[in-house]
Amino acid sequence: MERTKEITNSECHVVHLWLEPWGDLIDMHPGVTFRIVVEGPREDDIELEQRDDGLTFWAPFESMLRVYEGDTLRRACLTRFPGPANSMTTRELLGLLFGKDLLRPDD
Repeated sequence: MERTKEITNSECHVVHLWLEPWGDLIDMHPGVTFRIVVEGPREDDIELEQRDDGLTFWAPFESMLRVYEGDTLRRACLTRFPGPANSMTTRELLGLLFGKDLLRPDD
């Protein structure tokens, strides 16, 4: 299954975009739109979390991800992280493993 999400930086400054569960970071310059293509077997929701210091894109487990700026591939996260047997999301599992405060210090 392939899903696409577009994200535009409408701020007047650079916004940090974290790609989870890979722990990868891309800077989005003002006015830039990224097209994020997620490919994988799970139908979990794609989560986008706004934080004080940027955005976190939570891809479902067992997926691969590609980030495009226009037609240019900016980042490819091709390692599939296996997920838990239950219906826990990427964000929930990493919060459980590393602590909620580590993932969302603003809560």
